Amino acid sequence: MNEYIKVHNTGTLGPTPSVKVGNRYNGFDWDTGKIIIESKDELIIKIPCVTGEYVFFKLHNKILKGIIIGYTMNYNEVIIKYNDKYIKRTYNKDCFEHKEDL
Repeated sequence: MNEYIKVHNTGTLGPTPSVKVGNRYNGFDWDTGKIIIESKDELIIKIPCVTGEYVFFKLHNKILKGIIIGYTMNYNEVIIKYNDKYIKRTYNKDCFEHKEDL
């Protein structure tokens, strides 16, 4: 029997979205006590924001509102357009959906 890892995929019909299991190995150092399972396909962590979403962020100790226009290559940073400027921020750390989160 082939082994698969279920992955999230919205709007699909048919079989459960999944990827094949690749290598398995025991973790070491910081991963001691873990069994690491790799997939045969590349999986990317999706950050919880969407292009076109408005977010608040800090710039020079001011709280500003901008719009997310894209992501950087490592997918944990977003590009925000504010007026005619483009600003790069780590999504979870430097920009938020509500002013109260700052």
